[in-house]
Amino acid sequence: MERAATLTDRQRYRLIELLDPETIAHYEFFLARPPLPRCDWSSDAALLAAIPDRSPCMEGWDSRTLFNYDYQLVNLSEAEWQFLKACDGNQTRTVGEILQEVELSLDTVRALQQQQLILLTPAPAY
Repeated sequence: MERAATLTDRQRYRLIELLDPETIAHYEFFLARPPLPRCDWSSDAALLAAIPDRSPCMEGWDSRTLFNYDYQLVNLSEAEWQFLKACDGNQTRTVGEILQEVELSLDTVRALQQQQLILLTPAPAY
């Protein structure tokens, strides 16, 4: 424990991974071809046209109380939970279409995305 206390954060993460490689992984790499556009979802029109999906990085789903990607406890309102249920496995319906059935503000949708509870795919350009 004394030796581990002197390690940097990165070295500690690596040590944890070496000690228990089956359940803990701290390194993920994502590759993409340029250009890789970044969406900030500040445009209401872009957000309404986006296709939302529930993030797989949560523990305790399908419950209104769950852990997010960072193992922080999240208590969802009834409307947030209903929205996430509608997003679960979604590949075609837009945020706007789901909001016709679930009463939720765009600011709350943005908050769910910022908490990484939903993943948003931009609407395809035709």
